[in-house]
Amino acid sequence: MFELITRLALGLAIFGFSIVAGSPSAPVAGAVSLIIAAVGAAGLLLERRGLRNAGFAGLLAGADAMAIATLVGSIGRLDSLGFLVLLPCALSALRHRSQAVLTAPIATAALFASFALFASQPLPGVGLLLQAAGVLAVGLVLPSQGAVQTILAADSAIIPESAGPLLDPMLDIREKYRSLRDAYQELERKTRKDRASASLLECRGATSGQLFVSIAERLSEVCGAQKCALYVLAQYGSTMVVRSTHGFARPDTAEYVVEINLARAASDIREQADRAAKALRHEPGAFANVVLFHQNRPVGMISLGHQDPEKLEAAQKLTEDLSEILASMLVEAVTKDRIERQLRQSELLYDLASLADGADSRASLSARFASELKEIMGADAVGVYLLDGAEPLCLAQQGPEVLLIDEMSFAHGPGVRGWLEVGAPELLMPDVRLDDRCPAHAAVKSRTGSYFVLPLVSREEPFGMLTASTRAIGGLDLDAVESFRVAGAELSRALARYDDRADVEGLMTPQEFQQFVANHSGCIVTLEPIRHQKVIETVGKSALEYAMRKFVRRVRSRLPIGGAVCRRKTGDCLAFLPGFIEESGTRWANEMAASAALIGLRSPNGATRLPLAFRARVAYLGTQEHQISPMPQTFRARSSNYAETGNG
Repeated sequence: MFELITRLALGLAIFGFSIVAGSPSAPVAGAVSLIIAAVGAAGLLLERRGLRNAGFAGLLAGADAMAIATLVGSIGRLDSLGFLVLLPCALSALRHRSQAVLTAPIATAALFASFALFASQPLPGVGLLLQAAGVLAVGLVLPSQGAVQTILAADSAIIPESAGPLLDPMLDIREKYRSLRDAYQELERKTRKDRASASLLECRGATSGQLFVSIAERLSEVCGAQKCALYVLAQYGSTMVVRSTHGFARPDTAEYVVEINLARAASDIREQADRAAKALRHEPGAFANVVLFHQNRPVGMISLGHQDPEKLEAAQKLTEDLSEILASMLVEAVTKDRIERQLRQSELLYDLASLADGADSRASLSARFASELKEIMGADAVGVYLLDGAEPLCLAQQGPEVLLIDEMSFAHGPGVRGWLEVGAPELLMPDVRLDDRCPAHAAVKSRTGSYFVLPLVSREEPFGMLTASTRAIGGLDLDAVESFRVAGAELSRALARYDDRADVEGLMTPQEFQQFVANHSGCIVTLEPIRHQKVIETVGKSALEYAMRKFVRRVRSRLPIGGAVCRRKTGDCLAFLPGFIEESGTRWANEMAASAALIGLRSPNGATRLPLAFRARVAYLGTQEHQISPMPQTFRARSSNYAETGNG
């Protein structure tokens, strides 16, 4: 600070002298004064941040030399006072150990530049040339580094030369003391880590809904951070979503996400996370991020905040030591949450089936369904709607009503009518702000981060829709969406029965299936596993049976209202699609055959893995008046309509 004040005073003196005496000119004096002040300010800033090393000191000395050369040249005294450019180079070499051999050429160049700028003669005089040569010579003579002082540690003993035989024992004692001190510090660090790990592991007993909250609270306690945000990698894309926060003043912190590139190296991912986590910077204090890796794959991130930068640095170091434990706990928490969600989904389907038999209205059935689904899936709002033409009628609503589909635009028009015109597809928007179909102001107004719309379909025609939304971006992961689909299919069947659309028969025995299709018209789809015997030899019969049961459950969830499915002893399965024509039946069969590849087959030792592959054949079963003798049914098979998937 003293140097900066001195430079400012010197600059003001030069400028004032130029105004009074008229030499140098006011513009030159002003430029020189600004250079002197700027160099002082830069030096103070570098010194405050601990960045003033020999290199920066040499650059600042070169700037001072240019200022001196400009001042001397403007008054026409380069031949006699040009050697003054050597002063900042010498001071920088002695005080900051800069390389004088590098700064001296800068000073020499400043002399010639000043001569070219202010001198009237074309060539420099002998005096200027001698001074330039002297500056270069002195730059070579000056020491490259200042005197290096060796400061002994407080625990080091100064051993006089007269110690004689005591020299080796004292050195040995000092080395042992240092080793003991380092070992103690390492033991203290490990002890602190073990205590923090034991405290964190106590959170495992929490339920899946409170597990992430418990981890954030306990981590803030053990590492001493005032704020803590726990991010988990979403199942889609490369987005990290907030699962829990602790200590943040604003509740909308949980609505921010962090985008990273998973294909980059670990160090690059950490830098991306630091840059992308600026959404938390609206809070006061400093922040630091720790990316969690499990088996060399990022699974989450911890964002810590504190008013004191030193305490924040200590909290970050402890969190980095706990990163392996935190990563495994996150993976375990996500797995536990997925298992509990699947169990509760099964309970929901059972409750729905039980409630459908005794429910007195569609509204009561939908209300129970929406309430259970909102709690299980962690959504902020769940709604069930029936369609009266293009007008949605609300049957049940849990949470605030969010009907963003009315604000959306589609290829054939806006709102629900445009959605129906494009075929009423399923809408999944993990980040509503980035979806072109929804205006940004509608998402901000309703405070919606993610949105999902599932059509309720009967005989391939939508008669309603199921909506779910969360305030947090990425709040609906793929497991939740899959649960919505399964539950939505059951709700479609239950609601369709109130309108007498059809009877839902579902899974049947082969004999029941034969009796059922005898009185209906539609399409029969035969799903045959490809290379059945070879697959059994590769993975075993039990593994194939398990995969087949899983596939049949998937087919049952995709059946239209009034459809049926059965498994035969030959290894294939039959599905009946009432009211379907060959074209729509072929499309449905292709989708089922393609979805079979998502079910994996694994040998008992785990060494071999194969996708489940099926061949689909479609046949139409309908009534027809025969010209010769009456026949109640006619069976037309098209063996050319098939689909094969997988490489099994």
